[in-house]
Amino acid sequence: MSAARLQDMGQVSWPIGKFPGTEPRDVVRTPASRPRDSERRTLADVTFMSTRKGKVMQTNDIQLVRLYTSKVAGGVQDDTPTELGGSPQSEFYLNILAEAGDNLGDIHAAYTLYLRATSPSGGSTTFTRQVLDETVIDGQFGWTDLKNNNGFSKDARVLVKASDFTKGDVYQFVAVIKAGNGLVSKTTSNEFIA
Repeated sequence: MSAARLQDMGQVSWPIGKFPGTEPRDVVRTPASRPRDSERRTLADVTFMSTRKGKVMQTNDIQLVRLYTSKVAGGVQDDTPTELGGSPQSEFYLNILAEAGDNLGDIHAAYTLYLRATSPSGGSTTFTRQVLDETVIDGQFGWTDLKNNNGFSKDARVLVKASDFTKGDVYQFVAVIKAGNGLVSKTTSNEFIA
């Protein structure tokens, strides 16, 4: 059927390919069935390259990227965060890096972040398991919108008391993030000496 004939019938030909002549000839969409501009998405719109792991992040995914300890005075990973230059420190940071797909941030998706401490060396800890109910939203809970449908990035710190850990033992944090859509991501921190 020719394009002129389709126009006469109130229908238009909807090209599928990027270049003329690459679309299937039998695809016909009426104006009512054509996707609206807000519904048209390219692969770049629904996926983005994870900046930290080199994996493709889907628009409805959420994942923990990294979990590590650092001194309050610094921001880099530290395996002895409870002391600085031989002096004991009363607090240190647990740094949490995560990523979420664009759609989760757009709808302000709720998730739960679970944090706990373990000891591979058998040490005891009074660090209380934390359950944090949070939302993927720009400017809150450490989330930043990466713009241009590139998703959201989380960079947050939790202040931890050094007195929660027995001096001389080895510890490690475990984080689990569970989104309302059922997705679960888990990661562990570096081992550190209290």
